[in-house]
Amino acid sequence: MNLDYKKYLEAAKAPIIIGTVAQIVLLIAFFGLTRIADKSLSDIVMLALIAFSFIFYLALFIWSGYRAVKQFGYDILGAGLVSAAAYLGIGIISLLLVIAFFIVFAIIIFLGYGNQINGGSAPGNPAANLTGGALGAGLLIMVALMTFVIYIFELAIGACINLGVGCLGGWLASRK
Repeated sequence: MNLDYKKYLEAAKAPIIIGTVAQIVLLIAFFGLTRIADKSLSDIVMLALIAFSFIFYLALFIWSGYRAVKQFGYDILGAGLVSAAAYLGIGIISLLLVIAFFIVFAIIIFLGYGNQINGGSAPGNPAANLTGGALGAGLLIMVALMTFVIYIFELAIGACINLGVGCLGGWLASRK
């Protein structure tokens, strides 16, 4: 088996683009759902979105393995590697988006505008806003660091799982 990285990235490019667009849409949808006053409704919609995204990404990674065999001539293991590479690409881009999200909100909270975003405020007391903002931003940065560490392990485990999922797609393509 030849490990031509450029060819693997070319084969994984379409799934990475599709998966990244889906990640951005899901991130916006989840953020929008946190603004809904009826929490039971938002919880039901979030659960439905999570179930849909699981099915969507499973189909995407099976398709990436199928496509790797049919369009790029890979064997079953090569199809799994393309699927794993697509997962890693989507995961790294998603991680960068989440980090940017945390940084923007840490800046907003540090500047004392976090209360206005969450519906409360402390008008006329900029020192209290700045002190609370600094504490809130510090806690948010700690959460971001923990998220980063957990996400690295998730990327490794997910790449291994999607190696198998891509192999399944490659096997389906080689049967026909």
